[in-house]
Amino acid sequence: MYKRNDTTLFNPKGLMIYDPSISYDVVQRQIPAYPYIEYFAPLFGLNESFMADMRERHNSCGYAAFLNKNLVYPPPVPLPTPPQVITSERCDIWRNVYVYLPPSCTTKHPR
Repeated sequence: MYKRNDTTLFNPKGLMIYDPSISYDVVQRQIPAYPYIEYFAPLFGLNESFMADMRERHNSCGYAAFLNKNLVYPPPVPLPTPPQVITSERCDIWRNVYVYLPPSCTTKHPR
């Protein structure tokens, strides 16, 4: 596309991407999942035993260590390959949370 001289059909100026994949899915979804649900715990209404299980999974899957090591300023360059790049069922925190969310609750707007 960039090597063509036809700016009528191949002009990336002003290109917009609505949902870019800028990293591994595990970095964008699974790793920040537990801190997110912990912060919004009163809105989600998840009980303590469930939250303790999610906390244990967050730690045992290596997500907590990844956040503590790499979510710093200045960030380490380059960002290392995250744990659980292919997410196992046990480490798929969001899938486990979805089961217990009330029908009116979404991940975009948790009210």
